[in-house]
Amino acid sequence: MRNLRARNVYKLVRRAFCFGCDRFGFRIVQYSVQGNHIHLICEASDRRALARGVQAFKVRVARGMNRMMKRSGAVWADRYHAEQLTSPRHVRNALVYVLNNAKRHAERIHEPRWHERDWVDPCSSATWFDGWKRECRDWVPPPAGPPPVAPARTWLLREGWRKHHPLIATWETPAVRRSGA
Repeated sequence: MRNLRARNVYKLVRRAFCFGCDRFGFRIVQYSVQGNHIHLICEASDRRALARGVQAFKVRVARGMNRMMKRSGAVWADRYHAEQLTSPRHVRNALVYVLNNAKRHAERIHEPRWHERDWVDPCSSATWFDGWKRECRDWVPPPAGPPPVAPARTWLLREGWRKHHPLIATWETPAVRRSGA
């Protein structure tokens, strides 16, 4: 498969986000597209809505990629891995991880500007995120058209994490997870 961050592939993935970010009790609130996988922060009314929402998104992207590359067959190697966010700290850590994940992998994904303090990942929902520290908000406004993410509805994602923890800086790099943690 091609690199998901390649310009034409990312456009296809972004269209899938725009179309499927708020459907049937499933909302994609934040995302980050890496070379061979995607990180999502989602809200779902229940487990079934989560499973159906993720499956619909995966099918939409797979069909588009197969059409683009004039091929057929599986695009995704495995299922998704879900983790329920249960506290304000957990939500903030997940937001840093998803929105700034490209900084951890910058050399591998060939992002030339990743080391600049105000750099935000162009293959993420970072430009639509409103939880950046004030000094981090001086970049170009989001592109025209429908946003590829839905506004958060749960208290934890909407405001809970902000009440107990500082806003996020663009230069924060996600920590490497320790085994057993």
